[in-house]
Amino acid sequence: AAHHTELGGGGAREGSDGLNATAFPGGIRSAQVEVAEAALPLLFRRRELRCDSGGAGQFRGGLGLTLEVTPSRPSAGLSLLAEIGHVHRPPLGRAGGRSGAPARV
Repeated sequence: AAHHTELGGGGAREGSDGLNATAFPGGIRSAQVEVAEAALPLLFRRRELRCDSGGAGQFRGGLGLTLEVTPSRPSAGLSLLAEIGHVHRPPLGRAGGRSGAPARV
C-alpha cells in the first residue's frame, strides 16, 4: 500500500493571491511526479495547474490541479480516496472576490 497526496488551491490571503496546489493551513505540497513514480506503481500522464480555477478578485484564490494517473504495471491496482465536497459546492469567494471553479473527478 502506498499513499500520494494531491492538493487544491488555497484561498486568497490579505494582500496576495492564494497558494497554488497546496493544503490549508499547512502550506504543504505533494512530491514531484518523478519521485512519486519512482516510489509508487503509478504513471502520471498529466499534472498541471488548472487555469482560472481560483476565484477572480483583487487577490484570487490559488489554482487547483488537473491530474491524470494510471497504474504503471498491469498487476498494480489503483484506488482513489478523495475529498469531493467542492464538486457539489465550489469554494466561496470572500470580501468581494468571486467563487472558485467547482472540482471535477
